[in-house]
Amino acid sequence: RRVHGAGERHIAHNSVIAAVPPELATTLERIGARLLCTWCEDADHMRHCIAYKTLAKLRRDGCAALDLVDIEYNVLPAVGAWVRGNLGRNGTHSLYVFAPSGGYRASVARFLAGDVVASIADATGD
Repeated sequence: RRVHGAGERHIAHNSVIAAVPPELATTLERIGARLLCTWCEDADHMRHCIAYKTLAKLRRDGCAALDLVDIEYNVLPAVGAWVRGNLGRNGTHSLYVFAPSGGYRASVARFLAGDVVASIADATGD
């Protein structure tokens, strides 16, 4: 399904933030933007965290500007490493490199072209 009048596209993955702005849905809809958020549950990104529960509620409420898609690890595997020193302004000591599957890349391409992404597991590709 194609979304008409599509504006900016934003993509997030396992975005664990303390609070999702209450006006997120109305702001996205007002400016014609869309958000694709993929979520892969693991020990650090549980489905009972505030961000996931808020995004899932927006999805249940039919927010047309949000595509929240639960994925399995093999769809967007990551290799992590601890490093010495600080990376960036926030001083993190970890670095992750993602290796998206063909299905993930194809779904993101469809999203950027204006399609709605309801599932990625249907085309995991390589």
